[in-house]
Amino acid sequence: MKKIFLPLLLSISLFGGVCDKFEQNFQDTKDLNKANVHCFLHIMEREMSKMLPMQLDQYTYITKVYAVDKEVMYEYMVHKISGVDNLKSLETEMKKVVTNSNCTNPDIKFIFPLGASIQHSYFTEDGKFLFRFSVSQKECAKIK
Repeated sequence: MKKIFLPLLLSISLFGGVCDKFEQNFQDTKDLNKANVHCFLHIMEREMSKMLPMQLDQYTYITKVYAVDKEVMYEYMVHKISGVDNLKSLETEMKKVVTNSNCTNPDIKFIFPLGASIQHSYFTEDGKFLFRFSVSQKECAKIK
């Protein structure tokens, strides 16, 4: 147990130290690169989490945001999903709208060329999983 715990604790403290230093020196998104984008995503996670839950429209709330390595994960709760006849069409429409928004929003789109991605997971009010999709540079390259 000690053999596993010590390296894990050491890697967490080193990662935290690197990101703490990054946060203290961060001036502009132009300072980001493939090596430090994960630190920016963790800052983004922390700041977004302070505002949750956040209502996006009359049916959708962001309930959780977390970052793992170079991926930010958003969890959404969709109210009144029982009125949706075709879940696949809802997924298709959400993917289209959210991908377009992520890839064109100047506050977000700069992370994709650095190897980062955003995962969007949707759940019902009672926690039932509905669907999930990711947005990365690959998806953004398809937007004209």
